[in-house]
Amino acid sequence: MSDASRNEPRESALAAAHAKGEHESGRVDGCPSCNVVYGLSQLIEEAVADINASVGKRVRYRSPNGLLLIGIAETVLVTQQIDGFELDEDGEPEPIWSRKRTVHWSSQQPRRSTRGPKLYVDEMGSEWILDDCTEEEEGG
Repeated sequence: MSDASRNEPRESALAAAHAKGEHESGRVDGCPSCNVVYGLSQLIEEAVADINASVGKRVRYRSPNGLLLIGIAETVLVTQQIDGFELDEDGEPEPIWSRKRTVHWSSQQPRRSTRGPKLYVDEMGSEWILDDCTEEEEGG
């Protein structure tokens, strides 16, 4: 008799017990369903523990050139006011710039790379996405 055929009655009995809800409250060793559920629950518990361990952890990022990221690149609409126009030598109107401008802070949005992620700025003003940078624990 093969191992598989020897296990068939036990597996059938365990499957029947599951169908009747007879051992839902605990894990039964040797039960394939219990082992799968138990294995998945262990993986989920470990993943949740990893997430919880990293929540609130402060990190910083270094750009590929080794400099710290110190800001996020943003775009803000600014209206530069003019005092009118004057015609240039070709007869084209050129604005006469005023010293006044209005910053429309409600338009402020992070700039994004052509790949989609937000752009961050390093200490020298170069822009990077986080995927291109190296994470390190703060103070490291």
